[in-house]
Amino acid sequence: MESRITVDLPSAETDRRRRPIEWLRSLFGTQLDLRSGREELTVGALWLLEGLVEAFAAAGVHDVTTFRVDEEVIFFDTEDVPGDLHRIVRAGEAAGILDRKFDEMHLLLSHRSQALNTTIDCKVKDGVLLGEAEMSISLSGRGRAFAAGGDDPEPLRRELDELTARIALELTRTLVGARVKRDPA
Repeated sequence: MESRITVDLPSAETDRRRRPIEWLRSLFGTQLDLRSGREELTVGALWLLEGLVEAFAAAGVHDVTTFRVDEEVIFFDTEDVPGDLHRIVRAGEAAGILDRKFDEMHLLLSHRSQALNTTIDCKVKDGVLLGEAEMSISLSGRGRAFAAGGDDPEPLRRELDELTARIALELTRTLVGARVKRDPA
């Protein structure tokens, strides 16, 4: 089972560079359209990461598997330590990634309940096509009893949808200015 959350973060359309012929034409008063059709985030990595940590914690998700920024592994939980969500901000500060621009931030989390194991894959891109959401979160749930060949999947689907709704609600609350949309399982 899988559900999704998309988050359109605060961003602004970027301008493209003038080509040499356009620069020359602009000297003669020609109005140029320099819109690129792309947008970039107007929020910093620290604001974003602190907001994610606060939202996931408030939704009851506390276990991080990996945290990467631009293919650089910032945090990797090799010992499966529970409750390590708060450690990724310190890891990001130590790596120096919170005060610089990034292309892609990738956070992989896990959440376990008595009936459902859920993997949460959160990706944030700094630059996207105009109108696209910068953040996508995929929640993949697998029931413990269902995987063994037993139970009805409907209660598991409801539990995954409830987790998705909690995360979406907390993202709306913590990431001020973002537009959050969820697609249930």
